[in-house]
Parts: sequence; structure tokens; C-alpha cells
Amino acid sequence: METEQLVTKLRNSGYKVTPQRLAVCEIILSSKDHPTADQIYEKVKKKHPTMSLATVYQTLHLLSEIGLLQELGFSNSISRYDPDTSP
Repeated sequence: METEQLVTKLRNSGYKVTPQRLAVCEIILSSKDHPTADQIYEKVKKKHPTMSLATVYQTLHLLSEIGLLQELGFSNSISRYDPDTSP
């Protein structure tokens, strides 16, 4: 998904487009694997060192809610996130 499409989807869903949200979105949507929130946080804080892990979780929840990614729960209680929402 292109950044412009992402911005449009967020705005059409009633959400503000912040640099932090865009950073999380770019990492998860360009990911080839299924990263955890902690892995996403480690990548995103290189560019945004003041971002909190809570912001990452909130953004992941928001993306899940608007259908841009799916949360994959595993038996070890760690969720992974997949940008491919097809069945």
C-alpha cells in the first residue's frame, strides 16, 4: 500500500495522520514476515526515539480495526501482525 492510500484510509476512517502512526504503518505494511509489537517498536524508535511502546500497540490496534492488518495470536501469548488481510 502506498503512503497516499494509507493517509486516505486513516482520514476516511476518522483518524489523524501523525508521523508516529505513519512510521509504524510503513514498517508493518512493508514487512515480509509477521513481526511482534516489540520488533516494530525497536525499528520505529530508531527514527522516533521518544515514541512509546503504548503508541505502537495503539497504532497496531487501530490498523487492525480499520482492516489494514490482522493480528495473529499464538499459544505463547505473543501476537504477531500480518499486513496481508486476505483469508
